[in-house]
Amino acid sequence: NYKRNNMKGFVIYVNTSSKSKESAKHTQSIFNDIDISLFRGVDTTNVWQTFSDSDLNILDIKHFNGGKIDAEIATFFSHYNIWLRCIELNQSILVLEHDAIIIGEIDFSILNKFEGDLLNLGEPNWGNKTWEGVGLHKRNSESNEDWLFGAHAYLLNPSGATKLVEGTKKGILPADIYIRQELIDIYDYLPHPIKQNGDFSLIQRWI
Repeated sequence: NYKRNNMKGFVIYVNTSSKSKESAKHTQSIFNDIDISLFRGVDTTNVWQTFSDSDLNILDIKHFNGGKIDAEIATFFSHYNIWLRCIELNQSILVLEHDAIIIGEIDFSILNKFEGDLLNLGEPNWGNKTWEGVGLHKRNSESNEDWLFGAHAYLLNPSGATKLVEGTKKGILPADIYIRQELIDIYDYLPHPIKQNGDFSLIQRWI
């Protein structure tokens, strides 16, 4: 039972991709007992205008995929807009990408009690760390756990959203690299109960 009273969640999708919309609706249906809304992401059509209007800068260009930099920036702004929504709502929210699927049980009583900045529920889709354990795990900022390694499923509290938004003054990065220990305290729900669908990757790689 994935019901949690008063819990809100958002599934990011790209309006210009029918595959993205269909996948997002499927993800939404998985959590049909929770207040999950589809959240229109920023796509590459007008991303450079969005970037220009934001007055933000790129922190380190080497972290961007040269062939997909416009799409990675669009993905960042999709998450950025959700962080602003979290602050506006002043409550914890579940952030999902359009290709998030459940692979394990979720105890929402744990999510309900979580008071940290950010709780990652998504199985990292890159990096070389082996994630083991059960329950909540606090990231160690001095190890190789610094980044999120995939931003397809996380619980965000207003405290974390505020820190993420404030951090943009230093510059932006791809979303999952930007969400890092330097800015916020990251926890993991282990074993990770959600993963990214292997059929196609996040927003910037839809076809």
